[in-house]
Amino acid sequence: MSDYVSYLPHVNACLNTTSALLLITGYSFIRSGNVAAHRACQTSALVVSILFLASYLTYHFNHGATRFQGTGWVRPLYFTVLTTHTILAMVIVPLVALTFYRAI
Repeated sequence: MSDYVSYLPHVNACLNTTSALLLITGYSFIRSGNVAAHRACQTSALVVSILFLASYLTYHFNHGATRFQGTGWVRPLYFTVLTTHTILAMVIVPLVALTFYRAI
């Protein structure tokens, strides 16, 4: 595994946090009637999210699978959360694209 790939989980966390902050800020702008600032925040959040997706996929392509080592009640809980998260992550991509298309 390349050296840069080991940094990607930290980069992913920063990108996700940045996207969330931009979405929250954009929400506050639209609530106050500042449409231009809202648009800028939402577009920036989309760009940051696309960077996150590229970084996330790059990491998992190069790193491969990590086996969950937990046992007991936490194991089915983990896989339930993982399964629903994975399905929702796949479903949200076309929904975001459609929403952005309609917004512009």
